[in-house]
Amino acid sequence: MATFAEQVERLVAMLMLVLIIRPAIGWLCLIGSSHDRTTRALISFFGIRGIGTLYYMLYAFQQTRFEDQQRLWALGGFVVLVSVVLHGVTAGPLLTWSDRLTRRQRLEHRSPRDDAPARIE
Repeated sequence: MATFAEQVERLVAMLMLVLIIRPAIGWLCLIGSSHDRTTRALISFFGIRGIGTLYYMLYAFQQTRFEDQQRLWALGGFVVLVSVVLHGVTAGPLLTWSDRLTRRQRLEHRSPRDDAPARIE
């Protein structure tokens, strides 16, 4: 059984992967895209998760031998579980925030002509 320090170390590593490393890589991959910063942040945070992790682990295990596959499966499964729960809890509030921000930005950048009634010719 792992000591308390080892368990804390694993938890910190998992949180760093889910909350910092993976979103940062997603953000870097979107540099140069036509998306605004808010959209890039949301794509980076939500991104592709879950089944991709399990697929790539399975592929890696078929390509080479790992000493402690059972432990890696447990860590991968736990990361996927935390990711799914985190997404379930944050998706609604973050998308609501994004919609409000987008509406506010559109109102700030609207010209007076946008408010004028359409002319019928």
